[in-house]
Amino acid sequence: MNFIIVSKPIDYIMTVIKSASIWLILLLILMADSTSAWWTGGHVILSKAAVRVLPDEIPNFFKSSGLMIAHCSADPELVNNRNVPHLRSTQHPNHYFDLELLKDNNLPETRYALINLCNQLKLDPDKVGFLPYE
Repeated sequence: MNFIIVSKPIDYIMTVIKSASIWLILLLILMADSTSAWWTGGHVILSKAAVRVLPDEIPNFFKSSGLMIAHCSADPELVNNRNVPHLRSTQHPNHYFDLELLKDNNLPETRYALINLCNQLKLDPDKVGFLPYE
């Protein structure tokens, strides 16, 4: 009697399924991590790291308060109402600043001077951001 052995193709299929499952799980983990990076947890982690690498010129009372600084760094996110989408256009640009978009220009003194500069450079001020003027 001759039997056909089919275990090798099944083993191969199972290996492919396991590999695909592992990649899918890793992708989901990475996506979940990046979506929460800038809410409260992300601010706390980055603030702790920033306090650890402060230069020696910074007073010790500031450096020794790293946990409190990190804790308080999340406060603006706690009052940011994500459930009111029409507020996003006013809150979001105040949350960042992309200096490199201004090229070789100095940081303008006021928010309105920044808007004028953005108009001259044909930039959307909301894309540059307004963080320094908060």
